Amino acid sequence: MLNETATRFARATSKSKLAAGILFLRVAESLFGGSDFKCYETVDCFKKGDDMTLPTGFPSSPESVGTKFNLYSMQHKGQAVQISESSPKETLNSYFGTKKDLVFIVHGFGQGEHSTMPIEMKDAFLEKMDCNFVIVLWTEGAKKPLYNIAAANTALVGRQIAFLLKKLTEEFPDTVLSSEVHLIGFSLGAHVAGFCGRTFTLITNKTIGRITGLDPANALFTNSGVHLRASDADFVDVIHTNRGQASRGKMGIDKQCGQVDFYPNGGSRQPGCSWFSVWLQPQEIGGVFRRITDGRTLQVCLLFLHQWVAGQRECV
Repeated sequence: MLNETATRFARATSKSKLAAGILFLRVAESLFGGSDFKCYETVDCFKKGDDMTLPTGFPSSPESVGTKFNLYSMQHKGQAVQISESSPKETLNSYFGTKKDLVFIVHGFGQGEHSTMPIEMKDAFLEKMDCNFVIVLWTEGAKKPLYNIAAANTALVGRQIAFLLKKLTEEFPDTVLSSEVHLIGFSLGAHVAGFCGRTFTLITNKTIGRITGLDPANALFTNSGVHLRASDADFVDVIHTNRGQASRGKMGIDKQCGQVDFYPNGGSRQPGCSWFSVWLQPQEIGGVFRRITDGRTLQVCLLFLHQWVAGQRECV
């Protein structure tokens, strides 16, 4: 009884401190313009220098990023229902009224509604597992060519996922458990997952069960202090397939980010996915990046799916 009371007090104190901090930042922004912080009505405030914001810039507004959450289940594999933090409980009950694992997939830079990777991941999971599967689309916030803006937007999208998770765990406390949540992020999406994990812990005093980082992006994150890290979930596993320096054509972060980091073929270069082979056939910048990204996405996602499906067979 004493432990339960102490836990409730800690949560209330944490929430009140967060609310007070947000109120202070909003007042300061309205009075002084706030070059060190930026506030949005639905997601509260971002402050430079903490671990919830990319040091190089603030995220765009939620309206301009246009994040969407498309929910699928084994019973509704081919048709998504779009959910949000404001979705009524009645709409969500048919999905979350029964205890199931909850999986999120988050795409990377230059990807979005046109990408096949999230759909293929969804199909693979629902073929083997009766879970609720959410494809997080932030197409406008991740679009080319402005990588620095997309990188900054990862903080916003991560926070939006955390707020949605908070709603689901509060409205369905017996069937949506944070320990059964699995976030999977590719490239910038891996850092979205990291921001989500940190934010969720801050606002709930709970931890997400698992985060899988698929080749987390290096540019603007390697030395930022806000990249995906081992403390962002109960278990963080990372697959590195293109690690190295961006100046040398590598797009993946070259440092350990999880409790377990995998380095297939050394984690730097994979068969069939070469930066130099792409540049031998010059295209416009968007085309070159698309081919590199598509090859990189294919390699790391196939590796993850092979690992996951093999794990499912062993469990059976």
